[in-house]
Amino acid sequence: RSTVVGTDGSAVMTVVAGRLPLLTPTVSMTAAGERTRLRLPTVASGGRHEEIFALPARRRGVFTVGPVAHEVSDLLGLLRRRGRWAGEAEFLVRPRTVLLESLSTGVMSDLEGAPSARLSQSDLAFHALREYVHGDDLRHVHWRSSARQGSLLVRQYEETTRSHATVVLDDFCGSYGSDEDFELAVSVAASVVLRAALDDFDVTWLTSVDELTSSVSPSLTDLACRITIRSDGAPDALAERARRLSTTAGGTSIVAVVSGARADAATLRDIASSFGAGPRRVVVRVDEGESSRVEGDHGVRVVRLSKLEHLESLLNRDAE
Repeated sequence: RSTVVGTDGSAVMTVVAGRLPLLTPTVSMTAAGERTRLRLPTVASGGRHEEIFALPARRRGVFTVGPVAHEVSDLLGLLRRRGRWAGEAEFLVRPRTVLLESLSTGVMSDLEGAPSARLSQSDLAFHALREYVHGDDLRHVHWRSSARQGSLLVRQYEETTRSHATVVLDDFCGSYGSDEDFELAVSVAASVVLRAALDDFDVTWLTSVDELTSSVSPSLTDLACRITIRSDGAPDALAERARRLSTTAGGTSIVAVVSGARADAATLRDIASSFGAGPRRVVVRVDEGESSRVEGDHGVRVVRLSKLEHLESLLNRDAE
């Protein structure tokens, strides 16, 4: 049901004959816009035959496989019968990715979460006692201290957060010099997203039209297949969505903004900076026509990337 772009997938078709044999049936199937015809060997009455179809994966995306149709004729070819054996199914072609080093290095993360500055009525990190007010949960009353004080005291906690990574992918066509640059950007974003999921981060992946928060690799990979480049909408739509997310997402540990060489550099840095100074922040600008390098690191690391294979080394390289 899925494969990586450039690596053809396969589908197994099982043909089962009924009371009558199938005499060299011709089978046709459509996959990723390409139609394949194949003549199968005779399948005896009550027998079965398995045939493997190659599924081309020349482009990233979501494609349709099927329907599968068959054509049966008599030995002389005088009579023909056509029918449908199977319906349609999705075939997902994932972007290329590279396996990055762990993103959790230098990020505070433990079983209780990283304590924040906000106070909460129920969490794991105990902060202080305060007097009971109407509406407080009686489960948080500290009875021993209340007896000594002569009035009800309740526990107050520091709100804790799990490690969180936010990846913002620019999907506006005007930001890229070519379709190949956009596909490289999708591969970069997917590589960061999947590494964060492997590190047990909660991951938010944001485009101008999609937003997914998950820690499960399959759902993140599925989104990587479905993202498309957009020609409509304003270029600053993504920046506005990112600013809204930064006010509601809470304590993210890592922010990665991925775009193309034609995007406004100041806007990309502003998107990364909108999440505050606490997270590790990086802007990746893909351009297959330029050399890979680190352009600056003044609170926001800015990386120029021409090849996906350079990503890991550039994320840790000092600015030139």
